[in-house]
Amino acid sequence: MQSRLACLVGRRVLQRDRRGELGVSCSAVDTWHGIGLIAHGLARQDRDPSLTRDRDPWGASVFVTGREHSIVQGSGWQATPWGTVQQAAFQALHPGAVLE
Repeated sequence: MQSRLACLVGRRVLQRDRRGELGVSCSAVDTWHGIGLIAHGLARQDRDPSLTRDRDPWGASVFVTGREHSIVQGSGWQATPWGTVQQAAFQALHPGAVLE
């Protein structure tokens, strides 16, 4: 689910597999650099991401830029910082959508 979520939220990178066929790689957003890419994309959508850590789980929230940060558009808690940012961004950009 983690890599599928990354594809839905983040940047898709084309790469060739062993047979020479083009495919989509989502590993580009499963890094700290990927968090920066998602944060930049959210900023272009007038949204502010916030990342926190509470022992093991990481938490992220997405707010509307220029508004009080009491109005959360998306949030997530996951084991990795990039996973939680992807989850929060997906919720903010796709209200009401559910991942299967």
